[in-house]
Amino acid sequence: MSRTKSPSDITAIKQSVVATEAAMEVVIVYLQQAETPTSKIAKDIIDAVLDTHHCESPEGRIVAAGIKSYEPHYVGEGVVEQSQPIVIDIYPQSK
Repeated sequence: MSRTKSPSDITAIKQSVVATEAAMEVVIVYLQQAETPTSKIAKDIIDAVLDTHHCESPEGRIVAAGIKSYEPHYVGEGVVEQSQPIVIDIYPQSK
């Protein structure tokens, strides 16, 4: 990886940042408003938002809640309970 980014690299990084912020906003609304939010649906929402911004998350994303959310690389599963810790990690790249 070069130390100096080209203009196209900078554009792709900015695009990924905008996509990540948008995905985070949408998934937070989902988690707050859904009666029974799940990690899977939250991840699907993240993927859909990233796609609309011409980005993807080929290495996955994390929506982990509850006691297991502290475990490194635990990607999350099942229902996201209210009043529990949650870790959301989105690491996109432009397509």
